[in-house]
Amino acid sequence: MKKARTFLLLSLGFVITMTAGCAALIQNYGKMVPNKEIGQAFERYQPDPGQIYYFCGSDVYPNAILGLNKSYTLNNPLWHRIVTPEMFQKLVSGMQSKADDVAKSLFGFAVLDNKGRQIGTWYSLLNVSTPVKMEDEHRVTVFTVRGNAYDKGDDQL
Repeated sequence: MKKARTFLLLSLGFVITMTAGCAALIQNYGKMVPNKEIGQAFERYQPDPGQIYYFCGSDVYPNAILGLNKSYTLNNPLWHRIVTPEMFQKLVSGMQSKADDVAKSLFGFAVLDNKGRQIGTWYSLLNVSTPVKMEDEHRVTVFTVRGNAYDKGDDQL
């Protein structure tokens, strides 16, 4: 009986320690939440003037487009800035064309910080997302999507 109690207490301590450790590891991470209105804005080629837009992947068929509120700094030089409304429209059109070719759909997402506040927007295939790490209050790392999102391995980061 004493061995079982000791084992139970040690197991409980282990679970509590692991839970606290995991929470500490993810405390600075935000997330992406599907949002129909954001997807519709991309489909209407309506960038939000309060955001700076970036893309990753091909400049004809990007893997994703990220809009980040102007009060935040993107901490990843692998994203390419979208500098004109015409470029925005061309990139979204390219994504739509490629998605149609492979019979997949594109979706909009709200990008949330680690406190649940919306800090941006995202446009990609449904199962293409990436970690959002808050470096500090106004600096964020959004990792790029590796490979070609339109291939069979489109769930890879």
